[in-house]
Amino acid sequence: RNKTPIVVGGTGLYLRALWQDGFHDLPKSSELRETLKDLNTDELRQKLDQLDPERSKEIHGNDRFRLQRAVEIASLLGHSIKDLPPPSSKRTESFVIYLQIDRKTLSARIAQRSQIMLDQGLIDEVKHLLTQGISEKAKPMQSIGYHEVIQYINQVYKKEDLIEKITIATRQYAKRQETLFRKIPKDFIWNQDSSLDDLIQVAKDHLGLNR
Repeated sequence: RNKTPIVVGGTGLYLRALWQDGFHDLPKSSELRETLKDLNTDELRQKLDQLDPERSKEIHGNDRFRLQRAVEIASLLGHSIKDLPPPSSKRTESFVIYLQIDRKTLSARIAQRSQIMLDQGLIDEVKHLLTQGISEKAKPMQSIGYHEVIQYINQVYKKEDLIEKITIATRQYAKRQETLFRKIPKDFIWNQDSSLDDLIQVAKDHLGLNR
């Protein structure tokens, strides 16, 4: 209590959860949800493109859970979720440092990460989970890396294509995160040209330590 917390990492959703005073009470329909379960991922995407194209751009192609929920919400609302008034925010009480990396370096790190995931046994891990009765349609199994390995196991992808498929999916996810963070006001952007002294000065100004 009465301390200044430092929050590191996380997605834009986590930041919004910290800043917002609650979330919208969005509509639900178990009947509609059962109907949507019969649609495949491509069909859900097509529906969402029609109902709420802006929301559709924010959801990864493999994320069936969010696609289905977004279609359900848009169908029940009768309009885009973006048309709802935003909850009140405590953003002005925060000091945001955004870590910015050039696209070439980021792309190389993503490719390296994809290779490490496979080197550390991702394929065997996915096979083990499937033998334990975990459905390949389960939400965690649709996450980046797991989804691509399942496609390989089902002979949709060749093994030599796995690194490229995982890398592409991760780059697409990173691009969506960059798009989201562009909408968030930042107090300091840290990049290869940044100075620690400059950051400290800006932070002190924000905290009122230079007054």
